[in-house]
Amino acid sequence: MKKTYNLFAFLILLVTTPIFAQYTSNDAALVKTTFERNFDKVIVNNYLHSNSLQKINAALLSIAQSEDTSFILEILKLDFTKNAKFICFSLGQLGPNSSATDYLFSKLNNSPTPDSIKYFIIKALCKTGNNNDFKSLEKRYKDADGNGFGGISIGVYDLYARKVITKEEAKLILHRELTGLGISTQRKSQAAFAIARLGLSDYFKKDIYKLLANNFHNYDKSYDNLILAQYLVNNLRRAKYVPFGLPFFRKLLSAKRSLIRNEAASFLINFPFKTKQELNSYFEFFRDNNANVTRQAAISLKGISVSGELTKILRQRIEELILKKSLSANTRGELLLSYQQLFKIKFDDLLKDYQNVIDPEFIYRAASANPKSESAYNYLTEKFDSVEGKEKNDVISAIINFKEFSGNLKFKDIIFSSLCSNSPVLISMAIYGIDSTFIANYKRELEKVLSSVVSRYMNDPNFYESVQAAADLSKLLNKNFNLDILRKLQHSDVYALRKYADEKLGIEFGSSNKDEKLFRELWSYSFKYKSAEVVTEKGKFTIKFTRGYAPISAGNFSYLASKHFFDGIIFHRVVPAFVIQGGDPTGTGWGGPEYSIVSEFSPLHYSISAVGMASAGKDSEGSQWFVTTGDFPHLDGRYTIFGYVTDGMKVVNRIDQNDKIVSVNLSY
Repeated sequence: MKKTYNLFAFLILLVTTPIFAQYTSNDAALVKTTFERNFDKVIVNNYLHSNSLQKINAALLSIAQSEDTSFILEILKLDFTKNAKFICFSLGQLGPNSSATDYLFSKLNNSPTPDSIKYFIIKALCKTGNNNDFKSLEKRYKDADGNGFGGISIGVYDLYARKVITKEEAKLILHRELTGLGISTQRKSQAAFAIARLGLSDYFKKDIYKLLANNFHNYDKSYDNLILAQYLVNNLRRAKYVPFGLPFFRKLLSAKRSLIRNEAASFLINFPFKTKQELNSYFEFFRDNNANVTRQAAISLKGISVSGELTKILRQRIEELILKKSLSANTRGELLLSYQQLFKIKFDDLLKDYQNVIDPEFIYRAASANPKSESAYNYLTEKFDSVEGKEKNDVISAIINFKEFSGNLKFKDIIFSSLCSNSPVLISMAIYGIDSTFIANYKRELEKVLSSVVSRYMNDPNFYESVQAAADLSKLLNKNFNLDILRKLQHSDVYALRKYADEKLGIEFGSSNKDEKLFRELWSYSFKYKSAEVVTEKGKFTIKFTRGYAPISAGNFSYLASKHFFDGIIFHRVVPAFVIQGGDPTGTGWGGPEYSIVSEFSPLHYSISAVGMASAGKDSEGSQWFVTTGDFPHLDGRYTIFGYVTDGMKVVNRIDQNDKIVSVNLSY
């Protein structure tokens, strides 16, 4: 209990200690111009050149959302020593720019600059610079006194994600960060993260295992040690490297943190199982009291490799577990899918034995695993006509995998009836199911129906992805037709669609989002409440809002909660050791509040417990939100953070897919 308390206390300290408050309840004008995306330069520059650190930081955050590099010259005039972190963040978000890069290098070379600030400089440099800049940075890193400088691994990841450097160019720095003496645990965890994201796990596997084996006893002693263990195990899974026996296997199996047990369930499936005892050890995961651990183990079973007598034991154990009612419905469903794949079970046999004991979602997914099976196809098409709501979405998601039947009249009817529906899920799924053969057969009909989709839903933010998918598909039909669609979308009420159309047409985007009524409504809630208690079927957890960093997002959540919008909604997406996601009234992942809000990116970090806004692209957020159950630097600056869970992470870690939110209670 003592270790648990200390770690959690550390987490709260980590996530609630402010960098420096940005927006306040007195900053309506600045937030409004940011919300509208017109970035009024008179307003922004008045803030930028004020005598208030808070106002300058607020202006820098606004500029970071703008994509307007003309602000850079004004940023470079600021006092770096007072606003360093926000200057770096803003320059980094504005993207590649030689003036910004030269400026950042000059600050990096300034000897009084503390290491904590160099971290932000490096992150920004790796977003503004090119390959030559990386080489210059690499030389400075090699020549630096002591142990180089922090932030370099995250920077290397950003450079690779931008395709500025190759994996080979990243190796030297990442090796030093992972294995060097005197390198902090936090920096080692960042290196392990970058190694995993760059696909270098196999190259570093021996170093990674050595580090894990020597430090595993420390994983529960601090936040940094926990995250290091998370990424070390993650890397070993990616490398499929298991150089140890049953004793260390059992250490991973019995880890106190569900985060590590989830990673272990994914990784230990690569163990070279030779005995019944070893195989039974893996099946101990199914005795875990966390449904996400058992579900992850069920998913991972698809990758197991056994032979001889162990094959019979494996099959028997899975058959028993599929019927075990004490396991969650999601675990049993995933077990069925693994069972089907491992033993090549025919769909007809699977249907006969399990259709009455396994949730339909998993039966449909099992059918889609047989995309050449006529009986599986017929089963799904019959179901499509008889089910509604989320179940219909699950059915079409399976049907579109049957490409060999795309010339079938029933397939055509399902595609076109879905395109003519009022469901964003059915429309989008139907579009994803259309291939070149289908286009060749029904080109004229498709032009007509896609034009109708765009006309009907171009002003509805809930159909943002559907309309964009229709526009993308139109390009494959006819170039002039595609141009007509894009020109139509330039007049959409949905900001993100207007921006999409201008980008595709090669036009500089200058449109703004002027929904003043929506702004006034959300702003009235932005600083009204400090926190929210989310009551779920599994228990309660508390979100403390980061209002100074994401006032519109915090106000949006509070506004919706005050209207009981979230009551009864399920967590429609739960990825073990990653996120729990809810806020969609349709429970499909495609629903929202019939409006969209702006992205509010900030220097805040996606540590364990971060509460972020889900989106389909910049400025497309609505009502869907998520909580991270691991540490994920690649989400930073790409998804809005509007709060952190400060109490109840044990509840968050127990949330299973389809668990319900009972209510949300707001606190002043």
